[in-house]
Amino acid sequence: MTTHPTWPHDRQLHAWWVTPDLLAGEYPGDKRSDAARAKIDLLSDAGVTAIVDLTTRDDPLLPYAEHLPDTIAHWSFPIPDLGVIDNAGYDAILAYIDDEIARDGRVYVHCWGGVGRTSTVVACWLGAQGLDLQSTLDRIDELRSGTRKSHRQFLQSGPQRRLVESRFID
Repeated sequence: MTTHPTWPHDRQLHAWWVTPDLLAGEYPGDKRSDAARAKIDLLSDAGVTAIVDLTTRDDPLLPYAEHLPDTIAHWSFPIPDLGVIDNAGYDAILAYIDDEIARDGRVYVHCWGGVGRTSTVVACWLGAQGLDLQSTLDRIDELRSGTRKSHRQFLQSGPQRRLVESRFID
């Protein structure tokens, strides 16, 4: 089993490292401006250079972009909560992540809770890196272990699971 770094700030901002250059988790904003700034500071201190935001305008979340330093780019790739987008949309997300990492960047990908949409994108990314479906699901489970939301199920059924499975069919 490959070891992975742990995210020591899970109580303040639920997140989990996929690789040293890819961090996945929850919405880094907050109703309180000072709490949102503190979460963004954690990402900045971790060297995050780009945020991939999977939330939509329908998610009842306050914007956090005003708290981002100039060193962190913000890119919105909206995916409906508990839903999916077409394969081209996932391909665009993965291309952005890969491009940022190739430029020595560090990416934070998030949805609202850091479980469904985020795990779907991470599963697609791991599959593109060469893992098979079961290895991908096992790896995500391993990476999420020990986090405060590790008990929450991911990709068990529904459109997200079907989308991920379809991307592993040759």
